[in-house]
Amino acid sequence: MTTELDTVETWNAYGAHQLARGLQLPELERWDWGIRDVGPGIEALGDVNGLRVLDLGSGLGRHAAHLAARGADVTAVDASPAQHQRALARYPNAPGLHLVCADAVTHLRDADPYDLIYSVGSMPYLDPDRLLPVLANGLEPGGRLLFSALHTKARRFQESWAPGDRNPYTRPGIIEPRVRVGACRSNVTGCVRVDGTWSEA
Repeated sequence: MTTELDTVETWNAYGAHQLARGLQLPELERWDWGIRDVGPGIEALGDVNGLRVLDLGSGLGRHAAHLAARGADVTAVDASPAQHQRALARYPNAPGLHLVCADAVTHLRDADPYDLIYSVGSMPYLDPDRLLPVLANGLEPGGRLLFSALHTKARRFQESWAPGDRNPYTRPGIIEPRVRVGACRSNVTGCVRVDGTWSEA
């Protein structure tokens, strides 16, 4: 099984569990990139009013709803049916928010290009050789791609790796840097890097 399929199964189980519990997380008070109080806020996205925006791996849809409330036309894509159901239950009629249950790559192949594509922590779960070529075609000329990913040396992920595991796609959602760098060199023409750090006190 690939990391992508493992991830869908994991988030589907998580989403089903949270649906059964009725867990409701608060709306975003401050834009985050998956780790609270680290890195830039919503200002990193610029003015989103009137833009066609894609949220890859949208989960509950809170980030997408946050942007839709600021005038963006947001398509929020998640491959997990349970996470999609959670988002539909939370945002049944939010103006400017379109919730889609689909594989990210398939969606990008079929959709018109976006002005802005972002992902909060989901990009490392997707095979870059599948994703990056369609991302390049999924953006309007001058469009922007912003995403966050935990560093592959994050302690909590290293501790869960199987000893001697050589397959870069079987680690828990983290694609080895050598795989990502090779894919980026083949598909990306330029980028701006923003790093955040935090302490596990």
